[in-house]
Amino acid sequence: MDKRFRITYLAQIYRRYQRAGKTLKTKILNELCKVCRCNRTYAIGKLAAGLLDDKARPPKRPRGRPAKKLTDRLLDIVKTVWEKAHYSWSVRLKVLFRLWLPWIRKRFNLTPAEERVLLSVSPSTIDRALRAHRQKFKKRLDG
Repeated sequence: MDKRFRITYLAQIYRRYQRAGKTLKTKILNELCKVCRCNRTYAIGKLAAGLLDDKARPPKRPRGRPAKKLTDRLLDIVKTVWEKAHYSWSVRLKVLFRLWLPWIRKRFNLTPAEERVLLSVSPSTIDRALRAHRQKFKKRLDG
């Protein structure tokens, strides 16, 4: 089947499909699959995605929670505690933040908001934040 014909046919079917009820949508899908010789799931995807161009589709939203970004100040605090704790791994470092909180408060004058972020940061975020600094010490830490 000619591609231009298929696109114009799909555009016409799309208009009918959007106005139709559930039973009529089933018949439209059956007709579309028969005429275009395509899989039913493919046809549903094409009709549900909006118009047939990629340009007409709405942009995809990022999935999941937004990543926590450590500010430069918090990154300095994490790096300092990491060095003072003799380069502990991230899971242990997360526990150390709670234990060393009086020491951190005294030296860095934390705000309550910064304290909440520091205590809620995940070990994987700590690993990502310290990745560049860990490269410097890789030989020393491994041996």
